[in-house]
Amino acid sequence: MKNLKFLIVGFGSIGKRHYNNLVNLSYEVYVYSYRKNKNPNNLNEGIKFVNELENAIEKVNAVIICNSTEKHLEVALLASSKGKHIFVEKPLSHNLNNLKNLEKNLKSNKIIFASGFMLRKHPNLIFIKELIRKRELGKIYYANASIGQDLRKWRKNYDYTKGYAANSETGGGVTLDLIHEIDLINWLIGEAEIIFALLGFNKELNINTESISNISIKTYEDIICNIQLDYLCPVLKRKLEIVSENGIINWDFKTNIVSFTNKEDHKEELHKVDKNFERNLMYLEEMKEFIEKIKSNNFDLSHFNSACNALK
Repeated sequence: MKNLKFLIVGFGSIGKRHYNNLVNLSYEVYVYSYRKNKNPNNLNEGIKFVNELENAIEKVNAVIICNSTEKHLEVALLASSKGKHIFVEKPLSHNLNNLKNLEKNLKSNKIIFASGFMLRKHPNLIFIKELIRKRELGKIYYANASIGQDLRKWRKNYDYTKGYAANSETGGGVTLDLIHEIDLINWLIGEAEIIFALLGFNKELNINTESISNISIKTYEDIICNIQLDYLCPVLKRKLEIVSENGIINWDFKTNIVSFTNKEDHKEELHKVDKNFERNLMYLEEMKEFIEKIKSNNFDLSHFNSACNALK
């Protein structure tokens, strides 16, 4: 099935990233761009743009959904009704409406589904996942995950106050926007049973969505987890701490190092990412996995269930 054809829906930064990765993998890729339709002369030549979404979906094997969050389910339902495989960027949607309808379509048409949680492909986190699977940490007591970065510094020459992050109706706000950490806790530690959150609205950013989200979770295994997300931290920080009976795991995204502190307070470096590692490799690996599942007809709902759990 090397002749798989893909349609990218939405051609912002993440749409362009998936487009480039698929083209570099030698697949035929079409693009439906909302911006292109508004301004036909605005984008580069050489890209196979399509003007009519439904007809374009008919002609491909899989749809990569990268449009704004509130439009994800609309396109996913259309694609799934036509039996097309689906990759949806995070988050799955901006509310819980129509998830059952999408699940029904996935099941009835045996559709391969994936969601864009690229951190699951980070070598450090795969290493930590394996430690937990092998029970080398012993009993896990609690975990803390955090990410923060000044929203005003995310993109150059971009008015963030007019973007999706500033508007709750388009799925904006730090909770949905930085949902990776929520998925990470679900993936590594377990599904949430009880959830409590405090949201902060910072007037300095001049947006109507929350800029701070402090989330407390108790999993079904009675593990307490805390997640802190913010649009305000002056410098990028992204960290994970897991406290267990055998010691403490710490991961730092900026250094790409996993360290372990044992009961005797001795700290050692357990895992470090190869010097040739670059961020795009995570996106490339998640797309390769999606393609391999299509080729092997490996239908299961695990990715869909994970995306739903993170959203819930």
